Formats: sequence, C-alpha cells, structure tokens
Amino acid sequence: MAGSFIWTALQVAPLASSSAAVICSICQQVTMTSFLGATVPAQARKEVYYPFHEGFKRMVLVSAPAHLTTIATCLINFFAGNPSSLWWLACVAFVVGHAYPLAEGMKILGLTAREWNSKTLPESRAFIQGFVDINQRRLLLVDFPGWLCVLATVLVNLRSS
Repeated sequence: MAGSFIWTALQVAPLASSSAAVICSICQQVTMTSFLGATVPAQARKEVYYPFHEGFKRMVLVSAPAHLTTIATCLINFFAGNPSSLWWLACVAFVVGHAYPLAEGMKILGLTAREWNSKTLPESRAFIQGFVDINQRRLLLVDFPGWLCVLATVLVNLRSS
C-alpha cells in the first residue's frame, strides 16, 4: 500500500513541479510587463526597477528547484521503464530548453546597480522590454508546450498503471 502511494507520487511529481515552474514564469511575465505600463512614468520605472530586480531575481531559488525536481522525477520515471518512457525524455528536453537563451538570462540576472544607473530612460525601458520579450517567447515556445508534454505523459502513465 505504501509502495503504491510512493510510486503514484513519483509518477505525479513531474506534473506538480513543472506546474510550479510554469507558474513562476507566468508571474515573472505579469510582473515585468507591469513595469512597461503606459501609466508608469519613465523616471519612476527607472528608480523603482533596480531595487525590485535585486529581490525579484531570487525567484530562481523557487524556479530552479522546480525545474531540477521535474528533471529528476522524469528521469526516475524513464529509468523505471514506465509506458511512454521516451516521452519522459521529451519532458526533460523541454525543461532544459527553459534555459534558452542562457546568455540573455545571465545578462538580466547579472545586472549591477552601476549598469542600471548608467542606462538612459529609453535604455532602461528597452532592457525591461527585452526581458519581457524573451520570457514571452520562452513561455509560448518552451514552457507551456513542455508543461503539456508533462501533463500528457503523466496522464498516459497513470492510465496504464
């Protein structure tokens, strides 16, 4: 009985952790887009964004464990020889794809106060817009399809168990 519960939990875990990761990405998108609103004065955006960014970039402390848990539990299911086991590898590929584009992500996360303060008002807006654009592409092309892949794989495996 306990073994059955643990096995079911391992089968469902990728869906739970990938859902958490997608929610993090959606929250990033909504939050960052709010800085670009027409009602946000350019000077206020410039003054408020960097202090916000310093705390917000810690979101990686939530999203990284979710991604790593998804990868680990997908691989456990793959090596356990679950039905549709190759789909588990597709799920892993989508999670790894979340790092796209890594260089841009590192530039965004590595932003220093000095770099931010040297930006003009149009440059600061362009920086935030770049983050929003990258995150939107990643959500639409990688994160959401990846989540659907995990959902389908988990459901197929639960039905065949």
